[in-house]
Amino acid sequence: MARAYVDGFQTTPGAKDGWGMKSVNAMVKHWPSGGPEEAGRDAHFNYGKFAVYPGGAFETHLKAFTEGAFKLDGGTGKATAVMPYYTISYGIDPSGDNVGNNFSKYIITDLLREKYGYDGVVCTDWGVTNATAPSNLSTASAGVSRAFPSPNAISRSSRPAWTSSAATTTRVPS
Repeated sequence: MARAYVDGFQTTPGAKDGWGMKSVNAMVKHWPSGGPEEAGRDAHFNYGKFAVYPGGAFETHLKAFTEGAFKLDGGTGKATAVMPYYTISYGIDPSGDNVGNNFSKYIITDLLREKYGYDGVVCTDWGVTNATAPSNLSTASAGVSRAFPSPNAISRSSRPAWTSSAATTTRVPS
């Protein structure tokens, strides 16, 4: 379903490489999954912050991305943007770090970019950039290429993180 949905937005039939006048960039979310929150709680609140994967089902949750949105039948190849979820994918990072997916180097760089070869835009979820400047530097260091909302709309306290040399040299956006 993810493949058909993204292809439908991005692919203009008959256009070179699939991109044409009827193409619309698609952002898929929420990487690495939205839904396995502990006890079915809502991830928009502190009591729903942990994503858990009973029975080791983490890889199953990735299939909509790895076998769908990242392997399109049309010429555009893959979804142009991915949004990580608010959740903390508990117990997934081999280092033992349990941080929000938007701040996780393991979730964004090691898995999404390196293991699965995604080289498109990674955009934070809404409000993640309303945190403090050190938190925003963490998202940039994790491999996020765009803040949502845009840096012009984020709080004054977090702007330095997105304009610092550490943030701008961590990854050159695609």
